[in-house]
Amino acid sequence: MAIITDYWDTTSQDEVDTQWLEKALKNYSATLTAHLSDELEAFGQVMIHYLAQATRSFRAVLFVANQEEGELQAVAAYGCRIDALAQQTYSWGEGVVGQAARSRKSIIFEDLPPQQNSIALSTLTLNIHSIFTIPLVFNEIVYGVLELVYVNPLSGRNRALLDAVIPTSATMLESIANNTRTRRLLEETQAQKDRLHIQEQELKENLDALNQIRNALLEQNEQIDTAFKELEKNNDRIVASISYAQRIQQAILPSEERLKDIFNESFIIYRPKDVVSGDFYWFGSPAFSQEETYFVAVVDCTGHGVPGAFMSMIGNTLLNQNIIVKNLDQPSQVLAAIDEDVRQGLKQAESNNRDGMDLLLCKLIPKENGYYELTFSGAKCDLYYVKDGQLGKLRGDRRSMGGAQPNLKVKFTDQVLTLKHGDALYLTTDGWLDNCNLQRKRFGNKRLEDLIIAHHHQPLDIQKTIFTEALEAFQGEQEQRDDITLMAIKL
Repeated sequence: MAIITDYWDTTSQDEVDTQWLEKALKNYSATLTAHLSDELEAFGQVMIHYLAQATRSFRAVLFVANQEEGELQAVAAYGCRIDALAQQTYSWGEGVVGQAARSRKSIIFEDLPPQQNSIALSTLTLNIHSIFTIPLVFNEIVYGVLELVYVNPLSGRNRALLDAVIPTSATMLESIANNTRTRRLLEETQAQKDRLHIQEQELKENLDALNQIRNALLEQNEQIDTAFKELEKNNDRIVASISYAQRIQQAILPSEERLKDIFNESFIIYRPKDVVSGDFYWFGSPAFSQEETYFVAVVDCTGHGVPGAFMSMIGNTLLNQNIIVKNLDQPSQVLAAIDEDVRQGLKQAESNNRDGMDLLLCKLIPKENGYYELTFSGAKCDLYYVKDGQLGKLRGDRRSMGGAQPNLKVKFTDQVLTLKHGDALYLTTDGWLDNCNLQRKRFGNKRLEDLIIAHHHQPLDIQKTIFTEALEAFQGEQEQRDDITLMAIKL
């Protein structure tokens, strides 16, 4: 008999040992957390072995979803070899595995006829009692599918365990996928940096050679033309490399549509000074939070252009690591951890490296009746907010993260504020405030505050246009001096 369901409805709650289930979940989460830094296949083996042994499954397979390709790939197995499976990849909707993924509902076959469903071993034949095909779903997204085979009826507590591990397993797979994607981006970025360095050296050598040719062989126009053409080719390669770095940086930035899916309204004004930027913005949720929690940040890294972009990749990785993987709960803890990671990672205690970053981090927890609990911590960044139609400001701590710090005794602190539906947040780096006009006057805090006061009642998409036009009108023909980021969220 096949059952497609969202719940394990064959066992009453009274039959489930709550304490046993809580302990089992705690052990399961601890076991998987200890392997979050593993590659996907090794992590999958830990997950499938744990669940198979815990629920006494005879055979089990873990399929991981590839959202871009629309496929489910077998990555780990228990009781069999992956390469011995009849089919290792399923498209969305194909077979029982694909149907479970597309429907986001478990498919259960129980009390199977022994004549048609048996496993022949060397000394005996085992009859299959049931097959459980379970999609791993979190926030309406399928991250994988479990397929477990049982030769004996599944107990009530084991049914409850399988039901309870779904969100944890899904978020763990999401974290592993994020780690893998970030690691590959960093490897590509480092390789790109090495190529840029070589090309810059080639360009310098070509320029030196060109000067010698100009001085010594002014009449040999053909050779000069050849040297110029080679120089143009090198320049084209450098421009192409920087454009590739821009695509990598764009890939790590969260989409504005993702923010709008969570919050009432939002906008992002993101203007790098050069092709790539030292500014970036970030949005995410911890994997093991007890309640619905969102973190949002804007970050200003040392420098701009290519050097600033490399620091922004480091900053993005550290936010993922400390919030999503390590599950640090308070913004001040995250800032302190990133500060230490930057100092150790760049060996600043034993080198002349002084790179760092200023960061504004908000933690938002939705509460009942449209209220939100906001926890803010800032490293040389302030947070503007509109509450009940009035403009307010939370000041960050007066120190950066990493770099040369004369005031290391200043600790990062948290500030807590209660907001409600309709209130708004404005997060900005100092690029907006420090932008100058032709008279070398800064845009400054006062102009930004006046803009917010005058237009906070407008929809945010209209505010985005107004703020952009105000910045451009103020700047005029003056060259932009720094990367600019402004994010607004209406709860």
